[in-house]
Amino acid sequence: MGSELSLNSTILISEPNEAVDFSSTYQIVATLLLIIVFLTGLLGNLLVIVVVIRSEEMRTITNFYLVSLACSDVLILLSCTLPAIFDSFFYRGQFFLGPVFCAIFIFLQYLGINTSALCITAFTVERYIGICHPIRAQSLCTHHRAKLVILSLWVFGVLYHSSWLYLATTFPYRLVDENLTIQTCTYRVERDEYAYIYMVDLVLFYILPLAVTCTLYTLIARTLCHSARGLKMSLTSPNLQEKPETQHLKKDKLEIRCTVHKGVGVEAAKRVQAARLQVVKMLIVVTVLFAVLWLPYRSWVVYNSFAAEHKRFYNDWFYLFIKIMAYTNSAMNPILYSAMSKKFRHAFITQICISKLFPIENDTKGSRTICKSSEHGRNSLRPRSTVLIINDPSELEPSPTVQNV
Repeated sequence: MGSELSLNSTILISEPNEAVDFSSTYQIVATLLLIIVFLTGLLGNLLVIVVVIRSEEMRTITNFYLVSLACSDVLILLSCTLPAIFDSFFYRGQFFLGPVFCAIFIFLQYLGINTSALCITAFTVERYIGICHPIRAQSLCTHHRAKLVILSLWVFGVLYHSSWLYLATTFPYRLVDENLTIQTCTYRVERDEYAYIYMVDLVLFYILPLAVTCTLYTLIARTLCHSARGLKMSLTSPNLQEKPETQHLKKDKLEIRCTVHKGVGVEAAKRVQAARLQVVKMLIVVTVLFAVLWLPYRSWVVYNSFAAEHKRFYNDWFYLFIKIMAYTNSAMNPILYSAMSKKFRHAFITQICISKLFPIENDTKGSRTICKSSEHGRNSLRPRSTVLIINDPSELEPSPTVQNV
């Protein structure tokens, strides 16, 4: 917005011939896209929260962090995407809810955006400990500790961003061509001062988290590759095929104890290894999407914060594009969970459809929900295979025993 402070620094004044409203085409396109993103993200993230809370099988440590991430995404959608749906129907920059709601909205926006980065970093650290240091994971990766970490992240976020409750307020904004004064939600500090505040946020909640996650995922990938080769060599040894026995397999700090009968444990162990790798892949995709989808917006803000006033860039369609990309990040995660995780996909389907179409009962021998067809009345799950016990408690909680793999 090409506005400038007046001499008394209390009234913002638009430039002559400055466009103060939006075209009808922009209003239609922006409204439709933002509504799609908002509804998809809100319903998807609420579904993630519900299935983890209601399904005992889904209450793993990693999923606790994903619930925290879903909460931050809901906060972003409510404080950023929802107001943006109506923005194009008012004058540019107009805010009509008053200074209190202006400060609250800005506070919630920063809290949601930056806490999501902390959640991504937290579940990356948890997976690194669980896979690369399984012995330590038994004491470090527990439900109680995960809840404490998540609570600490949110408390830190609230305290760190509470300054925006003071820094954000409304100012009168004079539209010269319209001979009209409106209220706009902006900051008490000058743009030059705000630029340094934003750079601190950029480093703490974007650059540093991405550097940490990239390093840890590299170490995780190396450990998984080495352990997969060691597991394959150990399980295919001739002695393993002769008789049922308990084998202790160690490779690169990854310890697996499995009960094997005539080689059945070979395939079961491979499934566990593949499932673990699939979880890591899903979390990597979540991290990469966060980095890619937020990059254009953050880059644009950095450029405009340090560029001379006459060189600052603003275009309605470009701004809509980078906003949609950023908001889409909050809507994409539940879709990724469904596409890349069989457990989440099964939980989503059960929550949405299965309870209405089939009678549901709990499996008394395990934590898995059994869907019985009303026509045949038979268990829809396949027979159970061999039992594996993995010394990575966060991977398979609440029960450390992997059944029906």
